[in-house]
Amino acid sequence: MSHVTQIKRNELVFICDIETACLRMEAASLEMAQRQFKSYYGVGQCDFAIRVANANYEIGCFVNSEEGTVEMKCDLYSSGGLQNVLGNNLGLFTREIDMAKAERLADSERLRCYEEPSEEPGWRVQVIEF
Repeated sequence: MSHVTQIKRNELVFICDIETACLRMEAASLEMAQRQFKSYYGVGQCDFAIRVANANYEIGCFVNSEEGTVEMKCDLYSSGGLQNVLGNNLGLFTREIDMAKAERLADSERLRCYEEPSEEPGWRVQVIEF
């Protein structure tokens, strides 16, 4: 059954981090589109949408203009194809958002960060001075 899922993050998501994540995922051909209405199940109005090549559905983004943060929602139903391109529960995309944020914060402190495999499932971000 199709339903809308909020893409939950432990920390606030900023537009600049989403834009960077879209650029980093060049192979998935992510494109941010300014639009008011989306046709996928359950979400009718959003501030902008993220189009994903080879997927029928898009990710709806809702901007909190006071904070400059974004709430993302999408339909993860299998026929929509988002998980086929962006990983289970959009894990590949959310990882890129997290890495974009880590790099932005590191740059502001004149640090450099990189990813490396972790003993636990997933990746770990290392931050070093330069």
